Amino acid sequence: MKKVLFAFICSIALLATVCFQEYRYFVNTDNQALGHITQSLSAKNIADDVRGDDDHGLSYILPADFEPWGPSIQGTLIWPLEAGEGFDGFEFAYVSNFVDIDSLNSTGGNVLDYNCGCRSYDTDRPTDDGTDTLGYDHDGIDISTYPYPYFKMANNLVNVVAVAEGVIIGKNDGNPDTNCRWGTGRPSNNLTLRHCDGTTSAYIHLKMNSLTSKGMNDTIRQGEYIGQIGSSGNSTNPHLHLELRDMNGILIDPFFGPCSNLNTVGNITTQTWWANQLPYFDANLMTLLTHAGVPTQPSCDLTDSTAVAGMRREKIVFVPGDSIVFAAYFSLVDNTKNCTARVLRPDNTEFTTMNYTFSASNGDPNCPNNYTKRTWYWNAFQLANNEQTGTWRYECTFDGQTYTRYFFVEPCPSDHNLSGTVDDIYFRRASNSITSVQEIENIGATNAQYHAGRRIDLEVGFTAHAGGRFRARITGCATEPDGF
Repeated sequence: MKKVLFAFICSIALLATVCFQEYRYFVNTDNQALGHITQSLSAKNIADDVRGDDDHGLSYILPADFEPWGPSIQGTLIWPLEAGEGFDGFEFAYVSNFVDIDSLNSTGGNVLDYNCGCRSYDTDRPTDDGTDTLGYDHDGIDISTYPYPYFKMANNLVNVVAVAEGVIIGKNDGNPDTNCRWGTGRPSNNLTLRHCDGTTSAYIHLKMNSLTSKGMNDTIRQGEYIGQIGSSGNSTNPHLHLELRDMNGILIDPFFGPCSNLNTVGNITTQTWWANQLPYFDANLMTLLTHAGVPTQPSCDLTDSTAVAGMRREKIVFVPGDSIVFAAYFSLVDNTKNCTARVLRPDNTEFTTMNYTFSASNGDPNCPNNYTKRTWYWNAFQLANNEQTGTWRYECTFDGQTYTRYFFVEPCPSDHNLSGTVDDIYFRRASNSITSVQEIENIGATNAQYHAGRRIDLEVGFTAHAGGRFRARITGCATEPDGF
């Protein structure tokens, strides 16, 4: 996703003294209080005593005499996700469902999004006693991670951040986070903010124990960390459900388009709530990967990071004669898009070329828009026994931009004696020792790594300039380099 920061500062003094001292009501979509409220109406009491079992449609309302203390946040929201530490792809998530603005609470294809399309859903859901079903129109924005969402979740690769500055008025944590099916009675891990114009933003399905350490009534700045994407509550895969409501609990659709009808609060002119609204079809090449074999896409309930990594079968260091699988992963593509890929040896000669094209169907008969939510392509090859060693490139030109994934064909000798200048991606490994007098330049793309089994000697003449990246690890030949 394209993430643009937008500074929007609310008044801290008013935040502390006017709005958030009392009157936090936790209600469901029918404005009926959930649970038993027996103490004074403080944020902590409500948080402790009241729990709902339905993730969606939750809202916090204030009394009728409540007055906002700041300007509208409409037109100022930033994207609620950012890359976590260690993420090395190109994009990490896509909008899988918009708000369903159709007023019919029933199944059967009564779905409408802000752009007059059908990128949302409605469904039946049972009441708590199981005696009836209630139609449900999707009441938020679902942003799903791809590819390998459980791997991203296990390794904290996608952060959830605040769309605007606000005060915490709801927080729930400690619930299982690897759910993969819809059902009632599964509380989510979530956090809700009240903003200075009275609106609320709720961040739902978060990873267990990942939420900010801040508590009720604490201020969260715009862009500040809230938690990690998870699959807690009524969820079928790791994703963020972002839900906005006005001070009266009325649903807001933050996107603006030709069919918008949940976009205006009071007398505010209808417009997007985003500082920079994403395109309806925000087509992306998510990542390029090299694998030891054909990977499998995990389905659900994969909590062990080693098992998840094994399914990816990702590998970036090969030896001559190895098998290698090249895979490209895309989201929200249609039949007007394509990717021209090629693999280049260290001397820039072509090892192979590939062309990826996309079908016109998203697989949903009730939604005939000609796009594909997510897809991937793979090709398997065998490296020759006398292949060139060094740094290879797997490139894909998509939407006018060329993306590159580096990998290495590198036998593992006992020892390496290294010299010369390094000004690009560079990796050397040895089972015993590495001795170096190299100069690591300060060019931004420079990322040099040494892995040796017993010792690494940086002798007189070795230089690593500020601005470049250099790592030396006593790990031997079995490990993969980091962060390329």
